[in-house]
Amino acid sequence: MESKIIRWISKSDFIEYDHVRTPPIIMQDRDFVSRVSMSVNPQTKEFTFQYQSVIENTLPEKGYIRGNILNTTFILKPLDGNTKTQITGEIHCDPKGSVPQWVVNWFQKSWPIHTLKKLRIQAAKNDIKTDPRISCLYEISYAH
Repeated sequence: MESKIIRWISKSDFIEYDHVRTPPIIMQDRDFVSRVSMSVNPQTKEFTFQYQSVIENTLPEKGYIRGNILNTTFILKPLDGNTKTQITGEIHCDPKGSVPQWVVNWFQKSWPIHTLKKLRIQAAKNDIKTDPRISCLYEISYAH
């Protein structure tokens, strides 16, 4: 439902808030607050985004169940002369609360394709602006 940067900690780290909608009759929505660390491998040009839950005092709970991201990693790898991107994602989290097993299985099966479809729609928009901090990491990786 919602994903936003709360604040930057450094040139490559920020605090992010995410709200995840869940089936309303079955369970409450979840939200997560994470520290995201970005890095670039200058040799392979791979971007890595590493997520881990943190406590952020400036962001009060909104009535959702606050989940815990134990370790989540997304790696973006350029392919075909930078015309395509391979995305590898791995999420390890505790959604907290009581979650029926069938909901966990449904989410695990559907999140990759759903997320990538939405990412393609977002990336195709003409008004998307790249944050200068991310551009800086990209430029540094290609300077090597």
